[in-house]
Amino acid sequence: MSSTERIGELLQTAGQALTQLGWLTCQLHSNDDSLSTNKWSNTVVDMLASGI
Repeated sequence: MSSTERIGELLQTAGQALTQLGWLTCQLHSNDDSLSTNKWSNTVVDMLASGI
């Protein structure tokens, strides 16, 4: 397998993981519509963003 194919496979897998993360995040928000507070603090969101 060439390096180009491996990079493509890596990016495809990363895209699938991010799609799943987005879907799960939406599920969390749709289940907690009645709550007035955020489950995630700004600090946690910043840590997640820096990890990606």
